Formats: sequence, C-alpha cells, structure tokens
Amino acid sequence: MGRPRTGLAPAMPDAAPSGAQATELARVHEAYLSGSRTPSSPRSVISASWQRARAAGVDPDRPHVPIVLAADDIGEAGSAHPLTRLTDLLRSALVPGASDAEQIVTVTDREGTVLWIEGNRRVRLRAEESGLFAGSGWSEQTAGTNAMGTALALGDPVLVRSAEHFARVFHRWTCAAVPVHDPATGAVFGTINVSGPWNAVHPGTVHLLAATARLAEAELRRRHKDREARRRAAARRKRTRAGHAADGPVPAEGTARGPARPGIPALPRLELRFLGDRRPEAVLAGTTVTPTLRHAELLALLALHPEGLTGDQLTELLYGPRANPVTIRAEVHRLRQELGSLLAAKPYRLVAEVDADFVTVRRALEAGDVTTAVRLYRRRLLPESCAPGVRAERARLGTLLLRSVAGTSDPAVLLDWLATEMGRSDLAAHERLLRLLPAGDPRRAGVLVGRGRLAGLRMSGHGHPSPSAGPRQGQAAHP
Repeated sequence: MGRPRTGLAPAMPDAAPSGAQATELARVHEAYLSGSRTPSSPRSVISASWQRARAAGVDPDRPHVPIVLAADDIGEAGSAHPLTRLTDLLRSALVPGASDAEQIVTVTDREGTVLWIEGNRRVRLRAEESGLFAGSGWSEQTAGTNAMGTALALGDPVLVRSAEHFARVFHRWTCAAVPVHDPATGAVFGTINVSGPWNAVHPGTVHLLAATARLAEAELRRRHKDREARRRAAARRKRTRAGHAADGPVPAEGTARGPARPGIPALPRLELRFLGDRRPEAVLAGTTVTPTLRHAELLALLALHPEGLTGDQLTELLYGPRANPVTIRAEVHRLRQELGSLLAAKPYRLVAEVDADFVTVRRALEAGDVTTAVRLYRRRLLPESCAPGVRAERARLGTLLLRSVAGTSDPAVLLDWLATEMGRSDLAAHERLLRLLPAGDPRRAGVLVGRGRLAGLRMSGHGHPSPSAGPRQGQAAHP
C-alpha cells in the first residue's frame, strides 16, 4: 500500500467527499481490487472491512444482497424487534431532516436485515433499485463494506463514503450507521442508519445518530425497568394473597402490618423550566437561578435519563461522539459547584425529585393528555441548543405534539395551541377551529385575523406548510 495522503486516512472524516476526493477514492478502490499499488491508503476501518468482504467472497461487481424477509413477514418480524417499537422517536428525531437533505433512515436487526425504512421518497426509490428495502440483508458477508453491516461488525459508529463501499454499485451512496445496544444485556441488537447520495451525508450526521441511539437505549431501559417493576409487584401481591389465605382477609391496600419502618428522608426538589418565552430557569429550595445554556443542556439531558449517564454517554449527547470526555468533566465540575450533592457521579445523575416541564409534556403526550401538553409547550425545548441529545428530544416532542393537536376537536385546546410559537403558523388548525366555533362566538374574530395573515403569507410565497396538516406521502411532519 502507498503512503496515505492527508484527508483520506482519518478514523472519521471531517466532511462529505468533494468531487475530487470521490474520484481519488474510486482510484484507491480500483487499485486495491486489482492488486496494484494504490495512489493513497483507505482509512483503516475501510481497509479492514474490504479485507473481510474479500475473504467472505463478496463480488464487487455483483454483490449478493439477499431478501431475508418476504413482504408478508416484515410486519411480524418488525413488531417483535425492540427498535421498531420506537418508530415515533426515530421518526421525529431523524426523518424530517433526512427528507429535507435527500436521505433515508433505516433500522436493522443484529444480522443487518432492514426492518424499517422512511425518508425522502425519491431517494427511497433509488435505494430500492440498489437493493436497499425492508426485508433485505446488509451484513458485510453478503453486501460487502456498508455502514449498516460494518457498524454491526465493529460495534462502533461508521461512515462509509462513495467508493469506500466494497461493491461498485453502491459508490453513488454515502451512509452512516450506529449500533444500538440491548439495555438488559449490553449486546448489539441492531443499527440506525442514514443513507443518501454520495455527497449528501455529512459526518456530523453520525453525531445525531449516536444521540438518537442513546435516547432509544434509554427509552428501552426505562420500559424494561417498568416491566420488571410490574412483574415484581405482581409477584408480591401473589405471595401476599397466598400467605394470608389461612389468616383471614388481607388488609386493605395502604394499611400497615407490623411495626412501622423508619421514614426515608425526602429528596430535595429541583424544578426545571426550559419551555416558554423566558430564559431557562432552575428552582432549588425556593431559590430561582438562570443557568447558562451549557448547564441547562446538562440538566435537561440528566432529567431525561434519571437512571444516569456515563461520562462518555453524556459527552456524546452534549457534543457528539468525537468529543473529549475531559471537556464534560470540567462542565460537570462547574455545575456541581452550583448544585452540590444533587449532582452525583458514576454514573452522572440528579439526586433530586426533578420536576421538568419538558418531561411533563412528554408524559402528557404519551398519556393522550393533549390539553396539558399544549398548555405547557409554549416554545420549543432550549431553542438555542445545538446539543445532539437536546435536538433529538426537541424534534421528538415537536412531532408528538403536532400529531396530537391534529387529532383534537376541542376548541379550548386549539385556542391554546394557536397562542403557542408553533401554533401561530398552523393554518390548518385555524381553519379547523373556525369550523368548530359557532357563528356568534367572539373568539372567531382573532382566529379570522390569524388565518388571513397566514393565507396572505402563503399567497406571497413567504409562508410554510401548515404543521398540523399532516405529512405528505413519504414524508414526516416538521417540528
């Protein structure tokens, strides 16, 4: 192999390939396959993958991308996989941006079989021509070097650009994928992937994918704990009934039996107000402080992960996967100076009874309580934040809220919605509310003014699609 040139060999490139770089990547690929001296070296992760693909007998001209699941079996296989139960999270965090950037989002199982795919409709059709569709298998052993299969082989995030794919037919694509781990066992059980034209996927996409994967793992962990708690509670009830069957009736729930146990000291209460028109606020023991944006991001991520986060996980959610964990330790140290013992380590977590408005909104939406959600969600979560973990949660909340509002016929909820940052630009909600309010209702005047303003903007070409009008076919609503 020849001496590597700057820009081709890093573990994770800093930018999507330019036309000249794509041409050079293609020359490197052809030289590798022919056994001749390469003009430069591929990245080490790519070189190792090419060697595995060649050893597996993958034909670079006719790769075998098998149909693992028939169309009739995809639904059943998908519903049995934990990741496909989180499609709302994945859809809200990734699909809107992917659709705009001419990309598609896929989920695979641990074998590389595609279980779910959404995104830009035109790109999705092109992907199907290349063999990328639900039910197809993308392990390295069958398809050669590709982001999904290589991420599974390594257990690490991977970006595969253009001619870094082993098979020539995939050279017009660039793909990024991250593995997702089973929260119960720690084993990799699937991937989340973004694919698009060779120059359309920026390496920064890996950061968002990694943050989304951590959110997915945290949600799966929470659900697992909930199931275990319900199982233990059911077992306790069964034992209690069995133990008291011969002793007479079981005491009513909440009635003490035996000596009282010492009381457990109550946790301090920490209120986080990160939605609304004001600056983010944290309230501790009746004292209100205004955290910096970075500290607000840290608090938001810890509130979203009450089970705790390792330093690497928190770094990834705050800065992306390539950041130095030393940076997060310095920020946590500064935040601990304000919170004291409320911020614990190993893992990083909040030792407090946390009341966060954005968490309340999420729970309300999951419970179908759109009234509470709209009342609290006046503005987006930390709108100035670019932290991958915050962006993913912000997208998820926005999409869930839009979907819930689009399904309501309650005039009071719609009136509250039109007063929010997102609702003011929702033409469909204005029109739906006008149909619901009686002709003599004085509230119609304000709604008519808002509808007229939006209609005028739409006519002048300055408006935007109504957020609650629902997505077009093959696309997702934008938060």
